[in-house]
Amino acid sequence: MTKNLPEGIDELVKERANVILKRYHKWVEREDLVQEGMAWCVARTQQVEDAFNEPDDEQRKHNLKRIGWQILRACERYARREKAHRSGYLSGDEYFYETSTVAQMMPHILSNIFDGVLLEQAQQLVDDGMPRRSSAPSEGRNLLAMLVDIKRGYEILEHQDRKEETNHCDYIKARYYNKLKLEQIAEMFGCSVSTADRRCENALKALQRVIGGDNPWS
Repeated sequence: MTKNLPEGIDELVKERANVILKRYHKWVEREDLVQEGMAWCVARTQQVEDAFNEPDDEQRKHNLKRIGWQILRACERYARREKAHRSGYLSGDEYFYETSTVAQMMPHILSNIFDGVLLEQAQQLVDDGMPRRSSAPSEGRNLLAMLVDIKRGYEILEHQDRKEETNHCDYIKARYYNKLKLEQIAEMFGCSVSTADRRCENALKALQRVIGGDNPWS
């Protein structure tokens, strides 16, 4: 399978497959992920060869990073299909949250957690005043269900923070509950403003991963 592919692609595929295996080890085997990744590469042999053979070092590094990301997506799509099949649902039933959506919901969720404010009050976010039809999970999701999903994810992330000695939830709370500016967050955590901004964004991405990650089909 790899005879027409450049040297080094095997290791890249295995490395990307291992990333997905850590998240989906209950549903997939490493060998199947590697095979899926290699199949993606074989179907795009010229694209892969061009990326590896780029003479400019910086551009080649960029190209390989892009190829690695695409292999990761291919492996994740396979893993999600397998998980759905073995769990008895359709992969199209999954719902994915953009970090911008998570950020919009967080003040309401944190007010619920720390102040006891009802999540139902966040229905005011939808300001059309019109009845809303129910939709399939793949087409949309009830606002309250989204809030509950993200709240559950935040609670899981709190547990992960304690277990792994990280502080994602501290940054989320500072940004979206205490409503501190980046300069204030930087002072609180003893870092630069740019670092505070990056850590706040990374915290949202960590929460996004807990509740399903970004959309691998897009």
